[in-house]
Amino acid sequence: MADLESNYEKKVTWPETTVVKIGHHGAYTSSCDYFLDQTKPKYSIISVGKDNSYNHPSSATLKRLRKRNSEIYRTDEKGTILLTSNGTDINFDFYDNRYYLWSENKEGSQGRDCKESCGGVKVGAVGGVW
Repeated sequence: MADLESNYEKKVTWPETTVVKIGHHGAYTSSCDYFLDQTKPKYSIISVGKDNSYNHPSSATLKRLRKRNSEIYRTDEKGTILLTSNGTDINFDFYDNRYYLWSENKEGSQGRDCKESCGGVKVGAVGGVW
């Protein structure tokens, strides 16, 4: 979604999707009702810096997502988020910007829970969504 704002979101017909990366770091000007009503995201990813000066994500954006029961994942809370899928299952892996933390499989099996460094697997991005 990048920094697309609601006035442009309303100019497009959006497909229903399982995962949506919320636009503009969760600013109130993005991810409007029109967009969310069409996409119906089961999972919402917000790429946002911790303690940022803009106070992103906005409480209005979070409220819109919660109203739709979308499960929210934020990089300021989870670190780097890596999603992988085989076309049926979605796996969420979380990194603290240095080490692998844990994995959650959202569609099929339980996935594993690893809150340690898990062998020190290093990642290249900081606070990103892959």
